[in-house]
Amino acid sequence: MLASRTKLGLLEKKKDYQLRAKDFGAKKAKIKKLKQKALEKNPDEFYFRMISSKFEDGVTKRLEEDEPLTWEQKQLMDSQDIRMSLHKPFENKKIDKMKGSLHLLDASTANPMNKHTFFVDTAKEERDFDVAKRLNTHPSLLHRTFNRPKLEDLKKGKFSRQEGDMEKEFQAQTLEKSKQEQYDQLVQRIKREKQLGIIGAKMQAKINLKRKESFTSGRNANNPGCIQMALQEEKMKRPRQPATPTFDYVISPIHEHFRLITGSLAESAAITTKSLQRLENGNI
Repeated sequence: MLASRTKLGLLEKKKDYQLRAKDFGAKKAKIKKLKQKALEKNPDEFYFRMISSKFEDGVTKRLEEDEPLTWEQKQLMDSQDIRMSLHKPFENKKIDKMKGSLHLLDASTANPMNKHTFFVDTAKEERDFDVAKRLNTHPSLLHRTFNRPKLEDLKKGKFSRQEGDMEKEFQAQTLEKSKQEQYDQLVQRIKREKQLGIIGAKMQAKINLKRKESFTSGRNANNPGCIQMALQEEKMKRPRQPATPTFDYVISPIHEHFRLITGSLAESAAITTKSLQRLENGNI
């Protein structure tokens, strides 16, 4: 090395450049691949590793799985679910009680059927009779049984309020609000009672399936399906007895066929011997 170039230190050689260029090319290719993958990514993509792992400190870690439940724990959970569904009768009693109280409340708060009789002289007056004009008030105020101002008071802006009218209106509003709240609560209880019935039927169906019972059609969101018992025979079927042997013989030269159906080989042999003797004697 020239003494004048010692100040430059160790210069890069070709092999050093090759290593640096190779590393740069690999990083560039990786970035290009990641960009292409980001462009082609489906926003609705899902795979189960997304919920079974998490990304921490640049490393993907698998989540710890819960220990599997034992048979006793599963039985306990099923029994608790069924016990929850047994609250349906209590809900039915509460619903009936609320319906009865609301019916009484409606009867007490119903508008009284007041009658106001007007007398006219002729049929023409009866045909052209106008209640609002006769009472000298606005037609929209005819349903009121109290605090019904006249047209003159409405024009002047003077409303004659008798003592106790404000208190009656306040009580009516409070009662109406309370009744609406009770109706809302009744609707919620009816929905709860329906859901308890569905849950109880589904849990019973699940237990029946564990007992090797068959599932039939008719299953939907509100109906867990009809369960039909598939009873198993306790006794094994007996094996079938072998069929009685059948023998076919051709014993005549004139092509007469005799079919001998017997239950034992001894009888078959005896009958065959007699037939041969008759054939020898010329009786056939």
